[in-house]
Amino acid sequence: VVRVGWNEPAAIMKALDFGASAIIVPLINNADEARKAVSACRYPPAGDRSSGPVRAMQIHGPDYISEANDDVILMAMIETKEGLVNLEEICATPGVDAIYIGPADLSFALGMAPRADNPDPLHMATCDRIKEAAHRHGKKVCMHCASAGFAAGAIKRGFDLVMITSDLGSMIAGVKLQITTFNEALKSGS
Repeated sequence: VVRVGWNEPAAIMKALDFGASAIIVPLINNADEARKAVSACRYPPAGDRSSGPVRAMQIHGPDYISEANDDVILMAMIETKEGLVNLEEICATPGVDAIYIGPADLSFALGMAPRADNPDPLHMATCDRIKEAAHRHGKKVCMHCASAGFAAGAIKRGFDLVMITSDLGSMIAGVKLQITTFNEALKSGS
C-alpha cells in the first residue's frame, strides 16, 4: 500500500510499476479529481496508465497487465472542506475502491487542530458520515488510527479497514521498548 504525495499520474504510475497493490491518493476534492486518480491506476481502455511494470510483474506474475485493472485498489482520501461537500460524488466515482479518512487534514477541514485519534464529537460524526456515504455507494472505508484501541473502536463502529499506527510510530515504539528493556537490564545487574 503506497500513499502518494499528490494526485499526480506519474507518481501513481511509478508506485504501481514498482509493485504497489494499493494506492492512497490524498486530498481528493471532487469527482473530477477522483476520476483523474482512477485513470492513472488503470490501463487502457479503462484509464491512461502507461505500460512499464517490470518490477510489478516480478512481484505479481506474468499476467499482471491483464489483471491489474481488476486487482489494483485505489483509495481516495476525503480530508478537505471541498471533499466533504462533494462526498457523495466522490464515493459514486467508478473505479474508486475505497475511501480513506486522513484524520489530521480532516481536522483542519473542520476547523480543529490536528490530533491523533480525535475523539471530538464533530470529528467522530464526520468520520461516520464519510463511512455511511462510502457504504451507500458500495465502497469500503478505511480509518487511519494512531493506536490499537482507537482502531478497534473504528472497527466496532463499522469501518472496513484500519491502519493501526504508522511505520514511524511502530519504529519509535520498538526503539522505546528496547531502550526501556536495556535500562531495566542495567539496573537489575543482569
